[in-house]
Parts: sequence; structure tokens; C-alpha cells
Amino acid sequence: MCEAEAVQLTRWPVETEPSRRFPIYTRGNVGEVFPNVVTPLTSSMFDGTVRQVFIDTYVDFGAFTRAEMAGADAPVCGWFNGYLYLNLSAGRLVGVRMPRVSSDDSDVQMYGTYGAPAYVRRSGDRSVRASARLMRSAIALLRQPPLSGMAEARRASDAFVASLPAAATATDEQLLASIDTFFVPYYDDFRRLSTKSAIAASGRVMIERVITSKRHGDPQSLLNRLCGGVGAIDSAALAIRLWDLGRLVAADELLTATFERGLDGVEARLRSDPSVVGFVAEFDRFLADHGHRCADEYEMAVPSWSSDPSMAWAAIDRLRLAPADRSPHLALERSNADRVAAEREAFDRVPRVKHRILRRGIHTAREGAVARERAKDLFVRDMAGMRNVLAELLRRAQARGGPPELRDCYLVTATELADFVRDPVPFAPTIAARAELRDYLQARVPPFWFDGQISDPSTWELRPTLATETSAHGTLTGLGVCNGVATGPARVVLDPNDPRGLEPGDVLVAPFTDPAWTPLFLGACAVVVDVGAQMSHAAIIARELGIPAVVSVTGASSTIADGTMLRVDGARGEVTIL
Repeated sequence: MCEAEAVQLTRWPVETEPSRRFPIYTRGNVGEVFPNVVTPLTSSMFDGTVRQVFIDTYVDFGAFTRAEMAGADAPVCGWFNGYLYLNLSAGRLVGVRMPRVSSDDSDVQMYGTYGAPAYVRRSGDRSVRASARLMRSAIALLRQPPLSGMAEARRASDAFVASLPAAATATDEQLLASIDTFFVPYYDDFRRLSTKSAIAASGRVMIERVITSKRHGDPQSLLNRLCGGVGAIDSAALAIRLWDLGRLVAADELLTATFERGLDGVEARLRSDPSVVGFVAEFDRFLADHGHRCADEYEMAVPSWSSDPSMAWAAIDRLRLAPADRSPHLALERSNADRVAAEREAFDRVPRVKHRILRRGIHTAREGAVARERAKDLFVRDMAGMRNVLAELLRRAQARGGPPELRDCYLVTATELADFVRDPVPFAPTIAARAELRDYLQARVPPFWFDGQISDPSTWELRPTLATETSAHGTLTGLGVCNGVATGPARVVLDPNDPRGLEPGDVLVAPFTDPAWTPLFLGACAVVVDVGAQMSHAAIIARELGIPAVVSVTGASSTIADGTMLRVDGARGEVTIL
């Protein structure tokens, strides 16, 4: 039996049976937050709460009845061969049941799923009662100030993090007991994130319905301009702070010389030099505000920037080399000016009787985007507190005879954790088998969507390395999420920790993005992403910073080679290989 065949006999510890009534699943809108194989500890901690949030949200909004969401066949989400998927069939049905919305709207706004089977109406899909419930919920959402409750949520987050025991001095029992306190704020955080995302998407759909006409054609270009230049997106704020730190380095010969010696040991050199104490203090303030973020930030096994600030130092090192005209402060000014011009254009093209609705839609879409990213920031903030607790417990297990690599300690499930911390040695064979399966699955790209049953991992394509020559030709199409046209050489980046010399004027080509990628946007003339939708992170940040961007360009990062000249049209959603 070959190695691959042997591995296939092992089932990943957290696995879901797909829904029979709602059979289509997608990585859209989840692949950017869980891009890799999810560790058993993370997925087993998240599973019940994630599913319950989806069920309660769908029912409370009125899209489904509690009976439709009952049992194991509930169409919400699922873990398949180590990867998390969302139920596309259920998401489309929300669009079908919402008056004046369609299944296509759900795809474009939330999932960015292309190539999946088209929606086919089935008995029971249409529901007058569900439509009435959804309309009432939509009206209530649109009347609700999008940022309502966010200040209280921040205070609750601070209180939760402060309530956790000091990891270094607490006993095993105290740390284990604190894990149970995580699930209430986690439920509240994820529920809030779902609600704020729905508010932002509803605002965009409202604008689109008002400004669409046969005379003016496709409204997406104008819609993107109306939703840019907000000036208060949390995940953009962290990039701006890193930009400002990079400017401090660029303006100081001593700091520049320290970075020129290389990133290895840069923090130690800076902290030991009393002449740069002000710069170090500014960096520490950045960590105090944003140190809970990281790459792959929903995965408990990944250290936050506070625990491992190497990525933040690397971002500063890249941004210190960027020309001053790439300043995000200037970009926000341009985006804001363009938004004001877009608003004049939008109000000119619709009858006065619709101005009030348009004004409400613009406010809801823009403030909803702020609320969505802020809700996610609070979610990650609470997770960072629990991440510290788990890391301390697993370091102790490692010292008691656990795996030599700390990341392998996360291969136990939540129900196994206490026994593993007390005596990790008996878990060695289980962890070894799971590590082998993890590496096997991680080396492969899961299908972006599947219908019914997910394919066997042995049929999945291997995770791409950097292409040596461009295999695609002509024009690649996707979803244009930020207007503008830019031309430049492609810089394919597969890992935000390794930006591979991304230079100003390059087109950033990536398989996905999360907030850890945001600083890389500042040095790029355009952004192209394999996956994404109108409400995905890449789209929101690109609109905020006025960077031409196209998402859902399937296979871009694996078919475009470094240096390939690209022309990116963010309004038309086209990437032309020159």
C-alpha cells in the first residue's frame, strides 16, 4: 500500500455529514479566514458554536423556520477533510426568499462563488411567510444604526480578556476552567459579525436596486465608488499605523541602517539602542492596539503579533522602501473625494423620490462595512486572549513529553485536551497519525465548491508553488471590487510572512487575503485574488485605499508567473496578460 493510500484510510477528527436537502457547499467567504487545514483543537472548539450561530441567525432573520434548521441535516456549514465550508444552497435560498433579491445577489455579495451549479428552484423554496419575515428583518436592520452596540461590545471584550488567568502563573486547572468562559463571548462575537455583515450587504443591495436602470447599465462601478473612502475601517487602520512606522524608519539614518542589517535580530538591536527608544515605544503602542491580529487569525495554533511580532517588523521593512506618494493618507483623501463625486452622480441619475432610499442605502453600506470589520476585530481580540491560555497549556504538555513541535500539540481535540495536558505521552501515536494526514491534506487544494459529496483528497490538485511561466493567456475575469486601471509586473505572494520582495508598482497576486495581508496592499498598484466577494476583506480594504482590485480570479496565483505584465481593470473585473 502506498503512503497516500494509507493516509486516506484515516478520518480527520472533526468531520461533518453534508446536508442532503441543501447539497452545495463553498469555500467562498471562509477560505480567507481559514485558508489552511484547521487543527482539531480549533475546529472542535468552534464547531458547535459556529453551527448554532448560523442556525439562530437564519431563524431570527426569518429566512428559515426552526424546523427547517433542526437535526443533523441543518444547512449551515461543515468541516470536510480538515477544511471549513459554508452552505451555498442555504445562502442562495436567503436571496430567493428575500423580496427583490436573487440567488445571484447572495453569490456576488457574500460568496464570490463562480462555476458552481446554477440555482434550480425546488418545491418549498419560495415561501410567502419567509419573505414577509425577511422583509421585516431587513427594514429593522436598515433602521438600526450600523455601529449600534459596538462600544458596549468593546467593553465586554476588554472585560473578558481581563478576566482570564495570568497564563504564566495560573495552574493547569485554572487555565482549563477558563476555556469554558470563552464560549459565551465567542457566540456573541460571531453572532454580531454575522449581523453586521448582513447590514453591510443589505445596504449595497439597496443602492444597486435604486441606481440600476437600462439607460445607465451595470451599476457596479458606481457602487464601488460609493462604498470607498470610509476612513474608519479597523483592518485598514493597522496598515496605516505600519506605514507611519515605516516612514519613521525611512526618515532616520540610524533606524534605516538597523533595518539594512537584516530582519534577523532587528527587534533585539532596536530595543538595546537607547537612541531609538521613541520608535520602539511607538511600535509597542501599535502592538497594544493591534497585536491581537495575525495571519490565519481564526486558527488557535497561529501566534498573534504580540507573541511573534516578526511579521509586523517585516511589513515595516517593506513599507520603509515605498515612495511617499503611496501614502494611505493620500489614498484615503483621493477615495473620499471620489466618493463625494460618486454621490453627486448617483443622486443625479435617480428620481428625487428615491433620494431618501439611496441616502439610507449609502449610509448603511458604508457604516455597515465599518461595523463588520470592527466586529471581526473584537472577535479576534477575544480569540487572542484564549489563544494565550491554550498556548501556555500546550507548552506545558510539550515539556511533559509532548511532541517536539508545538504546532503538533494542537492536533488533539477539545475533549482530549485535559488528558493530553496531564499526560501527553499516550497521545504520541494519535498525534503522529494526525500530523501525517494534516501534511497530506495541506499539500492539496480543496475544491472551491462541491455538490453532494466532497471529492476524495487523492484527486485534489497539489497546492501550487510559484509558476515559472504563465500558463494563462488573454484576459482573466473575476469580480471587480474597486475601480481603477493599473499596469505592472505581477508579484505572486503565497504567504504574507514572505512577501518575496513586493515592490511599489507591482500587482499583488494572492490566493486569498486576510488583515495580515493589508500592509502589502500599500505597496501594490493593484490587487488580484483567487477568491473573494463584494463583502470580503480584500474588497473592503481595496475600496478603502482606492487600489484597483479584482477578486474571484480563479487560479490566478497558480497560473500567473512572477514578472508577467498585467493590466488590471477594477471596474470591469478584468486582468489582462500583456
